[in-house]
Amino acid sequence: MKRALTLLTLAAIALSPLGAQESSPPLINISTRATIDTGNPRVIVGFTIPASPNPDKPWFPKTLVVRGIGPGLAQYGVTNPLPDPVVQLFDANGIELSESWVNDFTKPIDPANELDTAEARAAHGVAIAGIMAQVGAFSVPVPTLENPVVSDFSLAIGLPEGSYTLVVSSASGASGDILAEIYSVDP
Repeated sequence: MKRALTLLTLAAIALSPLGAQESSPPLINISTRATIDTGNPRVIVGFTIPASPNPDKPWFPKTLVVRGIGPGLAQYGVTNPLPDPVVQLFDANGIELSESWVNDFTKPIDPANELDTAEARAAHGVAIAGIMAQVGAFSVPVPTLENPVVSDFSLAIGLPEGSYTLVVSSASGASGDILAEIYSVDP
């Protein structure tokens, strides 16, 4: 049976409302659950980080956690989770900002990138676990030096104002359910 949904899931959000009062509650999280399959091979979530309404109190870079959850959904009764989500984060110019090693520490360290070290990778895993607890996200395994490969993807990143695109797909072309999430760490 064909689904009456579009082949592409698209959500556009602003992580902090323009002209917001300091007492206005900020948006903390947006999540979308979708099925990835041959007819819908990716989920795309667009979001914008607007300029600070108060030039005396800039909020950049804005710290976010982006996640692509597949296997971690099984603990909530999802019977067909995507086994191998791949997450890509792009800026408005199409430049990829995500790091491929985030959920697989066995990928070679890039000697041209002074920030890509075994210690930095381990610190990122520890930071992600703490941040997920801080923002109220359910926990999923994060890579460590002892357990270097996990299937779910989580990335903490600081971003300036601008528009961004989060793309979740399957590494192997598999089908399954995913949860694409964006958390604002510092509302």
